Amino acid sequence: MRVIKKLMMVLVLGGVILFVLYYLQNDISLDKVYGLNLQKDSEYEKTISHSGIEGLIRKVNIRKVTELQWRDSEDQKPISYREWKEKVGEIGPFEVKLARKNSEFRMMENGMKFCVLVNSSLYGSIQSSLDQYVMDLTGEGYEVEVYTSSGGNPEDLRSFLQGKYALGLNGCLLVGDLPIAWYEIYMETGWWDNFPFDLYYMDLNGTFEDTTSNGVYDSHTGDVSPEIWVGRLTASPLTFDGADEVSLLQNYFQKNHLYRRGLLSLDHRALIYVDDDWVPWSVEWNFDAGGAYCERTFVNVESTTVDTDYESRLVQNYEFVQICAHSGSNSHSFDNPFGEYTYTTNYEVKTIDPLAFFYNLFACYNSRYVKENYMGGWYIFCDTYGLAAVGCTKSGAMLYFGDFYRPLGEGKAMGEAYCDWFVKRAEGGFEDWEISWFYGMTLLGDPTLALGKKPLCRNILYDDADYFWVWPIPDSYGGDYFNVRFTPAEDCTLFKALFCFDHITGSADARVYVWNSDVTFPTTLLDSMDIPHDSIVLYPDWQVVDLSSKNITFMQDENFHIGYTLIDPSEGDTLAIVSDDGLPVGTEHRSTEYRGGFWGTLYEDWGEDVNFMIRAVVQHGPEPEVIITTITLPDGRIDYYYQQTLELTGGLPPYTWDLTAGNLPDGLSLNSSTGEITGIPSVLDTFNFTLRVTDSNDPSLMDIQHLSIATRTSALPPELHTPIDLAIIYDPTPTFIWSHTAEAEETYTLEYDTDSLFPAPIVYEDLNDTVFTVADTLPLPHLTHYWRVQVDSLNPSGYQSHPFSFSVYICGDANNDYLLDLSDVIWIANYKLKSGPEPIPTILAGDTNGDCLVDLSDVIYLANYKLKSGSAPVPCEDY
Repeated sequence: MRVIKKLMMVLVLGGVILFVLYYLQNDISLDKVYGLNLQKDSEYEKTISHSGIEGLIRKVNIRKVTELQWRDSEDQKPISYREWKEKVGEIGPFEVKLARKNSEFRMMENGMKFCVLVNSSLYGSIQSSLDQYVMDLTGEGYEVEVYTSSGGNPEDLRSFLQGKYALGLNGCLLVGDLPIAWYEIYMETGWWDNFPFDLYYMDLNGTFEDTTSNGVYDSHTGDVSPEIWVGRLTASPLTFDGADEVSLLQNYFQKNHLYRRGLLSLDHRALIYVDDDWVPWSVEWNFDAGGAYCERTFVNVESTTVDTDYESRLVQNYEFVQICAHSGSNSHSFDNPFGEYTYTTNYEVKTIDPLAFFYNLFACYNSRYVKENYMGGWYIFCDTYGLAAVGCTKSGAMLYFGDFYRPLGEGKAMGEAYCDWFVKRAEGGFEDWEISWFYGMTLLGDPTLALGKKPLCRNILYDDADYFWVWPIPDSYGGDYFNVRFTPAEDCTLFKALFCFDHITGSADARVYVWNSDVTFPTTLLDSMDIPHDSIVLYPDWQVVDLSSKNITFMQDENFHIGYTLIDPSEGDTLAIVSDDGLPVGTEHRSTEYRGGFWGTLYEDWGEDVNFMIRAVVQHGPEPEVIITTITLPDGRIDYYYQQTLELTGGLPPYTWDLTAGNLPDGLSLNSSTGEITGIPSVLDTFNFTLRVTDSNDPSLMDIQHLSIATRTSALPPELHTPIDLAIIYDPTPTFIWSHTAEAEETYTLEYDTDSLFPAPIVYEDLNDTVFTVADTLPLPHLTHYWRVQVDSLNPSGYQSHPFSFSVYICGDANNDYLLDLSDVIWIANYKLKSGPEPIPTILAGDTNGDCLVDLSDVIYLANYKLKSGSAPVPCEDY
């Protein structure tokens, strides 16, 4: 059989020629056969491959991805190096001083060395914020050094980082205005483009040169791969609505701390928003984002992607947003259906305050941090959520998104994933087009942040996304059942299969198969699913086959195959799939075919180690983990006993608790076996610390939590329980319930009033219990009331900053005038018979017989009460 296959290789040239002639005879143009997007993203060639096989290939040219264009809502131009240099003026000599050093408090897995460089003039104003940030990083296992710096040039700063790298530095955060390196390239359009670039601080052993001696680098040689990851917090250019650098940075670090503690969270899902010019690549990019997010909202419809639609989605709660749009430093530009541009501006982003933490800004110039109110800055410095963004300072952006999202989904920090992506791009050096696309890339925000969760799905693919060969079923040699062998890294359930079909002729349906494997070829058929002919989609879209209903499961490292065929094809029926170019040649040989009654790998049959563009998405259960569920701790009271037990889920007991950073209040201690914090606080302050729990699994599972305990001299104000805030009640003698915070010798004071400022409250003092019921002889009027409670002692706790309110209503008072009369009968009757206004404040205010419905029986019941001395209205028990 193998002899036959080798003879087939000799016949390939003639076969491919016949293949082409077939389409010519049937008057089918190559443009029609191979899709409608040839001019946008790919080109066809007749080529002789290294194996001597001649054939039609689809050769993706990444350089034909539509280039990003400068589009600015205010028609402003990018600030140039010369303009920036004139603006900053001359600066003094370089100075750098160690401000703080925190070695690992306890041995942690991380063990990374991290450096924070802060503009010297800023340090004093944000020192407390930085202290908390360093405490958090230390608790997570980083060895952190904080330096203040002033003056100097980019060479000075890079030299400093080179020295730290020699001592093991992994990453760095630049805070405030520090030296900025610029690079320039000659564009194909015939002009020089210069731009800030942070790769200069990431690649610490490459050679950068300014060959024209104009202060701007234009050459990068040697080892061009980055060694460390760098993020920056540049807030000084952001001035909207009187914003100032110090306040923005303080707020940023507070958001950062709350995110790390789990007190600031969003849904673990992503928005992938792609404007018109990149629709041909958008399906692939959305798939790439699946490396980090199983749940994604994918928007790529040309009539939908406009400014108002994008802005409406920014408040819909996404942890991550990828926006692909022509942009400038001030805005994103969207092509609307009428051939016009619409804009989302930097000020709109600030005003919207998007519900998102992380961004991938495929938006040229949007992250040009030397420009006043640069848009990327407002994404991360907005009031509530923004934390980090990857973007570009010039007309470029990220490509090959999978190399970024995969490590991000594996739990790596934003900076690590970004650096991994850059390392991939640097393999083999940078061509001119890559310099144009990638050298302006920067990471805005803290590079140590990671996503809130790991995805419960995995993309499995072996192709390199280099669309090269086209393989039709059937071919002139009888090749069929094209498939790829998959090997999951963990126990999983098959969720989806994806196929990149190139072209289709005829009208046959397709069938997708899932087989077991003998580690090379398919064996037992597990299941199949048919694809009707009119449902088959072609490149650039991917055929997505939902296999979740099949409940096909695999063990870790258990091989399986996914492939396809045509069902009873007639003459002229074909369905062709794309493969990559098979380079570099590997040893796994995962793509196989069925030919002449035997299975064979493509490498055996054709001498090409190609991978069909067939991919799998699998789902797996949550990874084993232990999670500290306590995210806040109550204040402690000086000279009073304190006791709190930390809570957790998962893991295998017994557990071991310890501190990895910070300290408990003086007088308190942690029981390492029970997780109980006990003692008598003796010092007045706020104490920040990081706790770790380790379980008994082998290898052990571990979790950390950043916490704080504030100590105070007075008791805590009680928590208000009942009536709940904004409650509607019908009982004029309500029962008040609150939490217990008083010591044995202390009492409570309850107040309620019809005014939230309590000018003339009803006061009940010296209460020993946390429950109090208003006496029947002192019913509350049918109005809105406010209530609050404090602990009375030598140091009273004070009242709640937000008192609760509740409203006492008369059952049946449908018009809400605090009277019960015939006008309410008429109101309910009009509502039911003439579609009049609803009873207020709720529909159930019109329920007079207590059946929790509003109908004509309530009209009769209330009329009987008012006119015939019938039974009094009875409220619905739901209220």
